[in-house]
Amino acid sequence: MASQEVIDAQMAAADTALPLTWVKQKPKVKNNDDKNDPTPRSGHSMNVIGANAYMFGGMAQIRPGKDDDGEAIDDTARAVSELYELKLMSQGMEWMQVKMRGAAPIARWGHSATLFDNTMILIFGGFHDGNHRLNCVWVFDVIKWCWTQPNAKHNADNADANAMNSPNWPNVPSPRGGHSTTLVGDNVYVFGGYGGFGYSRRDLDDLYCMNTVSDLSVPVSRVLATCFFLSLSSVPSFPSPPCLLLSTATYTCTRTLKKL
Repeated sequence: MASQEVIDAQMAAADTALPLTWVKQKPKVKNNDDKNDPTPRSGHSMNVIGANAYMFGGMAQIRPGKDDDGEAIDDTARAVSELYELKLMSQGMEWMQVKMRGAAPIARWGHSATLFDNTMILIFGGFHDGNHRLNCVWVFDVIKWCWTQPNAKHNADNADANAMNSPNWPNVPSPRGGHSTTLVGDNVYVFGGYGGFGYSRRDLDDLYCMNTVSDLSVPVSRVLATCFFLSLSSVPSFPSPPCLLLSTATYTCTRTLKKL
């Protein structure tokens, strides 16, 4: 069947399919505690794993109130590092804030969150503030409820704003936000975004591959210690798509990444 005939057949099938409708949900809040109720935000990530969804970070409205010294809290919206779990129950959804254990990522928005091994969420990059772009990597284990750093030395380097290329992780992508990530097999592909090393700021059209190693039966701290990045932007006969800010994994163009 010719390509146009295939498209026509698909369109005809779509016309006869049941219409999709939006249903507004009103999730409950665990124990009616405000700490378990996320404030309005944007630039966060959301991953669905089984009957739970995990929301991390974002540029969030700060709940007004007073700090421990009795001073009024600045409620100006800013990047946060909060992690919430949303239970997707048939009898109703419910929000709950995840209590962090150990080291955790700094606040960010515009990052990416990639699910792998059905229990791990890989956080890459994002914006901490107007001058601080990130290229650190963190992994959250939804079973143990803890964060792991595959390269703690590199993450420490990236804790400073306007950081230059880190010697602790060869081929690591430059700090960025608004990029896309896609999991293919054991590889996470990072494309585009906005950022750069040091004081550089520009739209990006580079492509990187992070290998997460196939043997995920060993502890994640050991698995991801062997992760590596590979720049694909210089691969022969692979022209880059246009620079994209806030690119998504479903961006469609005529240049397709084939298995290398």
